[in-house]
Amino acid sequence: MPTGRAFPLERDPRTLAAGNSRAIGIDGAAVNKRTSPVHATLFSSANLVAMLCWLVLAAAPLMPRHRERLWRLAGLWTPLLMSAGYLVLVASVWGRIDGGFGSIAAVRTLFQNDTMLLAGWVHYLAFDLFVGGWIVRAAREAGMAHLAVLPLLPVTLLFGPVGFLLFVALRAVWPKAQRAVVT
Repeated sequence: MPTGRAFPLERDPRTLAAGNSRAIGIDGAAVNKRTSPVHATLFSSANLVAMLCWLVLAAAPLMPRHRERLWRLAGLWTPLLMSAGYLVLVASVWGRIDGGFGSIAAVRTLFQNDTMLLAGWVHYLAFDLFVGGWIVRAAREAGMAHLAVLPLLPVTLLFGPVGFLLFVALRAVWPKAQRAVVT
């Protein structure tokens, strides 16, 4: 077996705070890997932008004059921008790294590269945010109260497909009598 290759991670908060990750190699030896400042900054920036957009999706009904524009910004344009960032990240390393999508082991190897790991995270952020924006718009079109959908936004942020599933189920059982034009 190869030695020193990173395998599932052992995490130490002190190590992470210093910008390091400590992985256990296949051979059981510790492998220390320093996260580049660029990757750390891009990760933090993507998270900050995503969190702000989730807040906008939740709070936009409080600003009725700007609601539609805010929803488009947070639920469409920002995910599109994140998708472009994803493309740049993947294109910057594709063909020069190990791994792939043919097996769980190949995916594990792929995500040992910090650029691909960051790209994967941006992929999650972009898709979950897009789904959150769709949920908010679809709920409004269905005449559902925003307060009924609000608890689904953090679920969608944290567990994307579960939030999507719960929204579709809620919309299916939402009483037609309560479906009114929401202002």
